[in-house]
Parts: sequence; structure tokens; C-alpha cells
Amino acid sequence: MNLNTIEASESPADESWRNINAMDDVCEEILRTEDKLTVSGMQGNAGAGGVFLALTCDFVFAREGVVLNPHYKNIGNLYGSEFRTYTLPKRIGNEKGKEIMENRMPISSKKAHQIGLIDGVFGKTPEEFKNKLKKWLYNFLSSGDYEAFIKRKKEERVIDEIRKPLSAYREEELEKMKLNFYGFDTSYHIARYYFVKRMLPFRTPPYLALHRRLDFNSDLYIP
Repeated sequence: MNLNTIEASESPADESWRNINAMDDVCEEILRTEDKLTVSGMQGNAGAGGVFLALTCDFVFAREGVVLNPHYKNIGNLYGSEFRTYTLPKRIGNEKGKEIMENRMPISSKKAHQIGLIDGVFGKTPEEFKNKLKKWLYNFLSSGDYEAFIKRKKEERVIDEIRKPLSAYREEELEKMKLNFYGFDTSYHIARYYFVKRMLPFRTPPYLALHRRLDFNSDLYIP
């Protein structure tokens, strides 16, 4: 979501709604691509929707040193969409996914790989990362694994759709997002304003002030 464009619009709520639906359109198109391999390569840091856009792909790789913030709540307790309630549990399970979303802490690409959030980490520079990703793609597409993978992918998508359609995940997520944008709680609008205007919070947020968090679990996070 382009928070600057949203903040400058005549109706930030309407522009937010347009933004999140556009993001969901892209994510859904990727998720419904059954006959092709989809791969995301993160050369730089990513947060919230950027992480979950990447997770809609079949394979997700990141450069060494990249930091991921796969959560939304820092911007006024946003619920989040981009089919994150579908893709996150598929990769790391419901409990681990909930822990990541609630703790709101950054995760290194190395740690993300260790917990199964992404599929690989390599390359110290963007150029090295791109070269190694191209090599991986060439090897995978040239192997006998590719056709078998596409076959399994189609079968899995059919099964997942029968269990719960992608449209249901989207509707449920957007119902919560609509409350963030149009509801009585204005936390999102205030947090967005502070973020765009580069205004500092009056105190260290609780998710960073570990001494104020009795339930904090440090196992997942950087490094």
C-alpha cells in the first residue's frame, strides 16, 4: 500500500480500500496461476504486504542480510490481507504464524529460512543474488522435477479450493480491513499520518520495549 498517496488523497479510507483491493488482485492472480512456476526474489527489506505478496509464489528466496517484517499491526493495528491467512499457515503452521503476527518483530532472511517462511537465502550482494537465483531457476527448469512439480501444484490447488475457496480468504480479510479503514477506531489513520510525516512516537512502542513484554519469545527473531 502506498501510504503517501493514501495520506494525500481526498479520502484516505477510499484510497486505502482501492490500494488493498489492487494488491489482492495481483496476489490472487499469482495464486491462481496453475500451469506456470512462480518465483519471488527479495533483494531488499520487505514488510507487511511486501512479504505476503512474495509468499503467494511457489518459491521464495531472499538475499543474505535482508530483513522481513511480516506483520501489519505497527500501522494502527491493521489486520492485513494479501491472502496471508492462506499462505502463512501453509508455510509455517497456524501457531507459528500467529506468533509472528502478534510479536511484530523483524526477522532476518536467515531466520526466515530456518523456520520455513522462505525457501532459501543466498548472495551477499544484489548482483550475486540475481546470478545465483538465475542459476537455480535454470537447473530446476532443466530437471525432471519441473513437470512433476506443476502437476502436484495443480492437484494441490484443486484440493485447497474445495476445502476453502480463495475468495473466502479474501472476503474474510477484507471485512476486517474495512473496519480498519472505515470503522470507529481511527488508529490506522493516525499511525499512517505519523508514519508519512516522520513523526516520532512519544515513547518506545511495547513491541520493542522488551522489558514491558512478559510474553515475548525471542526464538524467532533476528539474527
